[in-house]
Amino acid sequence: MTPRNPDYIQRTFEATVGQPFARLIGVETAEIGPGWVEIFVTLAPHHLQQDNIVHGGAIATLADTCLAMAAHTLVAGDERVVTIEFKINYLRAATGDRLRCRGQALRPGRTITTSEAEIYAEENGHEKLVAKALGTIAILPPQSV
Repeated sequence: MTPRNPDYIQRTFEATVGQPFARLIGVETAEIGPGWVEIFVTLAPHHLQQDNIVHGGAIATLADTCLAMAAHTLVAGDERVVTIEFKINYLRAATGDRLRCRGQALRPGRTITTSEAEIYAEENGHEKLVAKALGTIAILPPQSV
């Protein structure tokens, strides 16, 4: 995949860490490449639900952010992205020290990109796949948000 913006790494990094809600839950960027991103959240007690497993909303937020940012790596310098459809399958309970998410643009288009994400829970150097997500991302022209 070929990015349309030569500064896609810096721009995608800024878009990811610039989201107030993503910052609130602690989303950090690990790596960015053409058509993919990897982000993570270091887990804390506020990420858990009543049974001491990671809350599904935290996992979904990480997945949604990752899907959209994978698409973001491929847009022109003045375009923006927004999720217009999103599906997630929770595969097992998430526990551990950190959640890692890798997002990949599957079918980039001029106005719509389909992306997927895999979310892993990491604990003591081991990881397990805890969720998979699929989303549709709209590519918006400048000044349209």
